[in-house]
Amino acid sequence: MRWFFQQVCGSPSFEQAGYTPIGNGRYLYTDGSLWEQRKLMSLGWGREEGLCRLPVPDGETLLLLAFAPIQKGKRRISDEEYNVWGALSILIEDHPLEFLQYVEDRLDHEVFLPKLLSRYELIDGMLYWDEKKIHRLAKEEDKKVALTWLAIKNRLPQAE
Repeated sequence: MRWFFQQVCGSPSFEQAGYTPIGNGRYLYTDGSLWEQRKLMSLGWGREEGLCRLPVPDGETLLLLAFAPIQKGKRRISDEEYNVWGALSILIEDHPLEFLQYVEDRLDHEVFLPKLLSRYELIDGMLYWDEKKIHRLAKEEDKKVALTWLAIKNRLPQAE
């Protein structure tokens, strides 16, 4: 099931993909489900416009979606890719410390590590701060997020 939809280079507009605007950043999909617009994953060109099915999945479901296997379509972005991008976006944007604690607690699990490494570039793209700039961040929570991600990166095999 698709929980997220994101506009990326070459993808259809919301309307072309079957989403009808109903006002206040909300859309109806062709199956009758309600969706809400929000910024999602940056894939290299800044945070992209996206839609999230309502109600927003709970934290456990978001984690399952974020680390689920991806089946790539030959001609289009798969629902699994949209779900990974959207789930990671919400986890990192809305619950960064809880997300990083989840990751940190599983770094030594042989089954989890390949899943994390396959998402590394996406996560790093949203959480990366130049090490010299971390201490200039205005909010203490942002500093903690940046330092926690840096500590996790240093524990990863590719960071060695």
